[in-house]
Amino acid sequence: MKPSRLLSFSVLCVCLVFLHAGLVAAQKSAVPVKTATAINTQVAPEGEAPGTVEAVHRPVLKAESAGRVEQVAGPGTIVAEGETVATLVDPVYALRLQEMRQAVASIEARVGFLQAESERLASMVRQQLASEREVEQNHSDLAQARSDLQAATARLRQLQSTIQRLSLTAPFDAVVTERLAHVGDYVRAGDSVAQLISRQLQVSVFVPVSVHKSVKTGQQWKVIVTGENKNKQPPVFLATVRAVVPSASPNTRRIQVLLEIPSSWQGNLVDGQAVVVRYPLSEPVTATLVPRDSLVLRQSGAYIFRVQDGRAVKTPVVPGVGWGDWVAVTADGQAVQAGTVVVVRGNERLRAGQAVREIERIDYGEPEGPKDMNGQKRTRV
Repeated sequence: MKPSRLLSFSVLCVCLVFLHAGLVAAQKSAVPVKTATAINTQVAPEGEAPGTVEAVHRPVLKAESAGRVEQVAGPGTIVAEGETVATLVDPVYALRLQEMRQAVASIEARVGFLQAESERLASMVRQQLASEREVEQNHSDLAQARSDLQAATARLRQLQSTIQRLSLTAPFDAVVTERLAHVGDYVRAGDSVAQLISRQLQVSVFVPVSVHKSVKTGQQWKVIVTGENKNKQPPVFLATVRAVVPSASPNTRRIQVLLEIPSSWQGNLVDGQAVVVRYPLSEPVTATLVPRDSLVLRQSGAYIFRVQDGRAVKTPVVPGVGWGDWVAVTADGQAVQAGTVVVVRGNERLRAGQAVREIERIDYGEPEGPKDMNGQKRTRV
């Protein structure tokens, strides 16, 4: 090999060694960070208000006929639709029922007699053994007897209906909460006998009248069950807005909203239980969200670090409404948008333009909020 070529090869090897050493040094000097990805979603600010779990129906069973209480279900008794809750008795009704049945039987016998007599008279008229007057009298008596039979039958049915109403039944699946009459009491028609509540529950909440334009039936609101184990995260479920009462209290300036509780939670709640309800303060809008951990807060303002070409790019932002681990941000131009990679761990000591090395991409999951309020899937890019 010629000396000139040998020299060139030696110089190339030395350059490669120094280049590799530089790359290794640069890699070692890059700050290890954990990152996450910004998303786009429908967001709206939320408010909180205390709510109450209550029965959809809470009727008072009242006597429809007078009588003495023979049996009444006690508090806590679960009754199905049509099941007897209380029974009244009155011996007078039994006597009247016997009397009415005998009266109907007597009139039926008279109708049968007049019907047979009508047939005999028709035969005698053909043989000129009976007058037309006798036939007409028979027809009149038969019509009168049939009319009396219909009236007596109607009175008998009315009495049977009255006796049937001595048994008070549940209008739907319910629970007895209070006895308002006791065994042995004599009650008249209209007197209260038992208090029921339906087994179907709902949530009642009063929200400021100022948000009534943002409240629509069919929305899903987050309900937080309070009073559970204080050492654990309180249970949360979604309830659907069933009705909005368009009448504000003069004192509180709030309107009532009724939420339908899903069937999976009906057996886990009780009438009168306290809950906290989150409701939308305005119509949802599309916004860019980043994890809260990506925000660096200083007196001069807030900023995040974007990862671009292996370096940290300092980007001032204006934080907005937050949901759980996420917060909405705005930045100049298109600096932060869906898909932007931001630093969430190690950002406190970063400097603008500093080399970074991503060691983990954290998935923060879906933010809580718009889907809970509107029942629609978020748009995530």
